[in-house]
Amino acid sequence: IKPLKYHEMLMLMKEAKIVFTDSGGIQKETFWLQTPCATLRDQTEWIETVDSGANVLVG
Repeated sequence: IKPLKYHEMLMLMKEAKIVFTDSGGIQKETFWLQTPCATLRDQTEWIETVDSGANVLVG
């Protein structure tokens, strides 16, 4: 995927079934967008996203 504008990226994440990421910011944005997230790390600075079930650590 070519680089996207911020708004375009948000729209893609909103329409996705799940987002795979290693980005802390994207973890939080998917949480706000109510899109499931799988984080490719062993830990996260956004523990509330994991506690809520919206994010799974798969690193």
